[in-house]
Amino acid sequence: MHGVRHNLGKRDTLVLWGNVRHTPPTWFTARFPARYVYASLFDWPDNTLPAKNLGTPPGQPEGLCVSVAERAVLEMLYDAGTRQSLQEARNLFDGLHSPRKALLCLLLACGTSAQTIRLIVTVAGTCYRAPLQRPAGAYV
Repeated sequence: MHGVRHNLGKRDTLVLWGNVRHTPPTWFTARFPARYVYASLFDWPDNTLPAKNLGTPPGQPEGLCVSVAERAVLEMLYDAGTRQSLQEARNLFDGLHSPRKALLCLLLACGTSAQTIRLIVTVAGTCYRAPLQRPAGAYV
């Protein structure tokens, strides 16, 4: 996860996220072991919202889109319990310094995965003195 300090183990497989079904080309997966995850984690009420939580890392070419830290945490927590442990999920959230609460609450309100929303609300409650509230309209 770019820009977030974490103590997750090194992964041999690159995880790519997308909002359309896709299979990475063979030439790519032969060079870079990767898996592509298609999951509709968000139900956006406004078409401009997805672009507001993607960005280009410093020093990278324009057009390279990565999730901002708050969205990346939700994407990684989506795999908690299957491809990563719950302790890794907690460690990941611990490494998210000064999350933008308004953005995190917006992402939770647009979230479609009840498991991910419950997990982040629970983990946030153990990491911070003022826990996150379940957003109104969230699918939980």
